[in-house]
Amino acid sequence: MLDGKLKHRTIMENSFNRKIELENQISSGKRVASNIVLIQPYHVPGKEYDPSSPRMVIHFLIDKICQNIKKDQFSQGETILLVDLSGQLPLLNSPENSIYKTYKDYELKNEISGELWHVALGKIGDNLHRPIKFEGQSSEDGRLIKNGVLVEFPFIKGIIFHINNSLYSIVELKEKNSDLVDLLEYASEKCNVVVCKSS
Repeated sequence: MLDGKLKHRTIMENSFNRKIELENQISSGKRVASNIVLIQPYHVPGKEYDPSSPRMVIHFLIDKICQNIKKDQFSQGETILLVDLSGQLPLLNSPENSIYKTYKDYELKNEISGELWHVALGKIGDNLHRPIKFEGQSSEDGRLIKNGVLVEFPFIKGIIFHINNSLYSIVELKEKNSDLVDLLEYASEKCNVVVCKSS
């Protein structure tokens, strides 16, 4: 769905071009050749890039998912959305941590925002927190400027993220969603269902 392989292709082409440049330097008589490949998996032209920002990943994934949702596709009623991240470059956090609103870095006593939770249930204005490198450093990562998919599209009742041959599911806690929770738990032995409130 997110077509991460397009980004992979760009990275592979850039790396191949650097290899050609290195070979050209050596064939021209240089004994030492050097080059740099800069990989920025979630880079958006014209915007700042921060490799440790969950906010940047969350906004990117919300954009990509929402571009692929057309209401007419969901005319059969309440729907579960499957998002295939298997071809995408990795999340900053592990999927197991990322499906929670926040998780704790016990070593540095730091709360970190879960990317997948906010992609599903985040609301505009939510405060986001990033990993820190040393104790006392600020973990603030700005505010969410987009609603999560389940908030933006109420006809979608749950999301299943496919990552590394495992399923990670998120559904909002509502009484009428109890059958959906059962279904998501049944979907796979590796399906991890997080039942949570969006507040």
